[in-house]
Amino acid sequence: MIKLKYICQNWADTDKERKHPTAWRQQVFARVHVLRGELELLDSDKATECGAEERLKTAWEAATSSRSNISDWFRVWWNGTIVEQAWLALHDAECRIVGYLTPDDAVRWWQAAAWTTFDQVPWGDLIGMQAETPDKRSQVVAAMLRAYYYKSDRTHDEERMFRNRLIRLSLAGLAGTTVLLIAGILGDLPIIASKAGAHAVVSGAWQFVLVALFGAIGAFLAGLPAMTTAPQRSPYRLVPFQLILKLSVGPVFGLLGVLAVQSGLVTNVHTFGTFGGVLLFWAAGFGATQQVLTGLVDRRAASI
Repeated sequence: MIKLKYICQNWADTDKERKHPTAWRQQVFARVHVLRGELELLDSDKATECGAEERLKTAWEAATSSRSNISDWFRVWWNGTIVEQAWLALHDAECRIVGYLTPDDAVRWWQAAAWTTFDQVPWGDLIGMQAETPDKRSQVVAAMLRAYYYKSDRTHDEERMFRNRLIRLSLAGLAGTTVLLIAGILGDLPIIASKAGAHAVVSGAWQFVLVALFGAIGAFLAGLPAMTTAPQRSPYRLVPFQLILKLSVGPVFGLLGVLAVQSGLVTNVHTFGTFGGVLLFWAAGFGATQQVLTGLVDRRAASI
């Protein structure tokens, strides 16, 4: 036991933990300390045999790792390398430890975890486990934990891939906005043309910039309710990327909507004779309509 504590102290450095205040890292650190406490309660032979110490060290080192090179950091962040490594190692260590607990302690661990962590607790399996012979309960609990963590780890992986898709869609929205702005600046798509009977308060370039800005404002206001109610339990934090997607496609909706009105594609609506507040409020309204499209994304994010 003394030897095990000495090994743990070699790599557990609280100063390094303080340098990584990210929420998911702190959760990993807290869980590592809890599992180390359980590991130290085992006999030294069992603690060595279960092999959890090395897995805890892997989780801790992943949570304290950092990348100085930007390209390397982005690759690790995009693929979720250190997040997945930390949580997979942590879950494996927990299952190993539970498998070596006494039967009563294993049942206690499962009940505590079920109340605090699991969304759907298989109480039927727990009742059936109670009827098992005592020497098998620890292995049954460990197997149930592995089954749960396998599902949750796959959900995390799915969420990371969904976050990456949101980023790609946001880049596509920004590209569309950029193309429209360039066309407006070059004068190929004037909103309010400078001709007799029409008065332009600002130049064509600034017209497009203002319409895009109000389209983004409308998108933000329309998506605000969904953003405030979205869960943020994952280390990948989908909410900011959902908002970025809305802000990137809102200007496209605003610009295309105003241009549709000016070209006469929208019936029963008079074209804008001057560039002013009425046109900008229309742009905000068109920008808000992006919620019809991105609302599907919000529902998908909430279902993961």
